[in-house]
Amino acid sequence: MGITLPPIIRPLVEPFDQSLVNPASLDIRIGHHAALLTANGWSEINLGTFTEDRPFSLMPYPADRILVSSLETFNLPNFLTGVFKLKSSRGREFYENVLAGFCDPGWHGSKLTMELVNLNVDPLPLYPGLKIGQMAFTLTLGIPEADYSKTGRYNNDTGAARSRG
Repeated sequence: MGITLPPIIRPLVEPFDQSLVNPASLDIRIGHHAALLTANGWSEINLGTFTEDRPFSLMPYPADRILVSSLETFNLPNFLTGVFKLKSSRGREFYENVLAGFCDPGWHGSKLTMELVNLNVDPLPLYPGLKIGQMAFTLTLGIPEADYSKTGRYNNDTGAARSRG
């Protein structure tokens, strides 16, 4: 006797690329939207104007802090959670994610916002398509009474979302 799961109505991840599938996770790429925080305040950055050959340069901390959106849009059903972690290669280059990468069941229509800083002594490149991290998905033990589709503040975010408290 096995567990019967509700069907997934929407695609879990869009766009889906089979080459990004790992044994226990899915590679996540940097998208086009960013919000840069410097000593002068916030500024919106269109990362779509940058490429691997001509990347945006993230300056070493504490100069820059940046919120970047994922290229992927997520639609988590009410029985699945996601946890985001940096790829080990990015950690070895001294990118740092500020560890706000837990995705609740029911989070939907949204790009992941990643909080990045540069712990290197040199600038680090950012551009759309850069494999920055991995998302691991886990089944919940049950269906929450009030999942994130009902309680969340960050559903349907299509860019780098700043804090809503």
